[in-house]
Amino acid sequence: MLLMRKWVRAASVLAILVMASVTGCSGPNAASVSGTITLDGQPLPSANVSFYPDGGSGAPAYGQSDVNGRYSLSTGSDTGLAPGKYVAVVVATKEPPQPYDAKGSEIPPIPITPAKYANVETSDLRIDVKAGKNDIPLALQSPGKASGS
Repeated sequence: MLLMRKWVRAASVLAILVMASVTGCSGPNAASVSGTITLDGQPLPSANVSFYPDGGSGAPAYGQSDVNGRYSLSTGSDTGLAPGKYVAVVVATKEPPQPYDAKGSEIPPIPITPAKYANVETSDLRIDVKAGKNDIPLALQSPGKASGS
């Protein structure tokens, strides 16, 4: 009887460990994505980055780069995103030199990133996110500039 209890207990512990390891990698947000955003080879701070599912179905993931251009993504209040193919959209702006024009109208922020990266239809940042950890650098280029210039 004692041997049977030990066997059942060991089998139960093993089953729990197997379930935890399987479900830990297969949830809806089974992938984590982080990386560095650069513009013309330089880290891009305070950029908003979004990963939209390529094909339109599923939830997008969002993040913002830090002062070193590093970002990580989350979907809603959950860390990570579902594995799959995505289109990345990146937008960074700076404040205008003055908040209002001569007529008193508010001046909008000035875009830093090229317009093509601000739209899912025109962005060429196509990403294949795999389950697990993904380090995905996003290298943006200004029109007419070579990489790293």
